[in-house]
Amino acid sequence: MFDDNGGDDSSPREDKKVPHVYPKVISRGYYPKGGGVVHLDVDPIHKLKPISLVDRGSVTQISIRSWHAGKCHHSVALKMHEAAKTAILEKYPNVTLKEEIITENTGCGSA
Repeated sequence: MFDDNGGDDSSPREDKKVPHVYPKVISRGYYPKGGGVVHLDVDPIHKLKPISLVDRGSVTQISIRSWHAGKCHHSVALKMHEAAKTAILEKYPNVTLKEEIITENTGCGSA
């Protein structure tokens, strides 16, 4: 169960048919240099059953997170954030948005 906040979901797993993934963000990569590192621990599964994705349901919520760090000004993250928001709302006008702009002191892409 992936937690895209960079943490992990350590709760006991009841469904043994679904792999449990524990992500750990070691460092974030920033444009243009990149260089982010993520470690994944995956509980092994002995046998997987096929799944069917015929009915994918509807999109009810989308999270937008924009990061900036080092010498990258807050306005860059804000510009990316607004562009993403505009594109999402054009395609999904009734979706609930969770929005966040995150400032970190340093990043791999810092010049």
